[in-house]
Amino acid sequence: MRIAVITTGFAAHEKDYGGAAAILNLIKQLSNYNDIELVVFSFYYPAGKPDYNIGNVKIFSFALKPEAGKLEKIRIWKRCETKFGDEFQKNRFDLIHSMWSGESGFIAAGLSRKFNVPMVTNVNGGELAGLPAIKFGYRLKFFQRYFVNKSFLQAKKIICGSDFIISKIKQYYNSDIAAKAIKLPFGIDIALFKPAPKKYDINSTMLINIANAVPVKSHFTLFKA
Repeated sequence: MRIAVITTGFAAHEKDYGGAAAILNLIKQLSNYNDIELVVFSFYYPAGKPDYNIGNVKIFSFALKPEAGKLEKIRIWKRCETKFGDEFQKNRFDLIHSMWSGESGFIAAGLSRKFNVPMVTNVNGGELAGLPAIKFGYRLKFFQRYFVNKSFLQAKKIICGSDFIISKIKQYYNSDIAAKAIKLPFGIDIALFKPAPKKYDINSTMLINIANAVPVKSHFTLFKA
């Protein structure tokens, strides 16, 4: 099976866990199967690194520089579509898998229709969130909601990491869309995440947080608490 993975960003190298480590681990694990070939199409990260490999996985990245304005985003989408078409001509894809159901899901949906390739999409972050107090969530912005809607309409399956995400789909969408939702967590790489050898005093205070250092994760609130 040949799978095209459409994503807004991917790891720049095998030890690049600064972004979505779970996605990198998933792709690495899938690439171990002899009957699966993976090709990743990454919009924005890493910038200036158009063609590289991580193990058996081929990655194409389309950003020329770290910052992309609205016009450059459209150019990036077009470059992605052109490269997808080139790869499809060499050997057709059996499946398109979009990581995130917003922008990458929208582009994946268009490719799915144009090339007649079935598509699945992952809900990974704020696609179903709308939290105005912290200005977070795709549901706060018209175009982001539009992208998610188009992604969900085209997808054969909508992959969710939890029952909570599925409940949000049922809240916002009709029964036909909700019927596509399946719970399929990424899982844990037990070689990477394992009990630390150091023992801690159970009576002491410990703060545990796994998140990128971006404002929406509100590390300041954690430290203040």
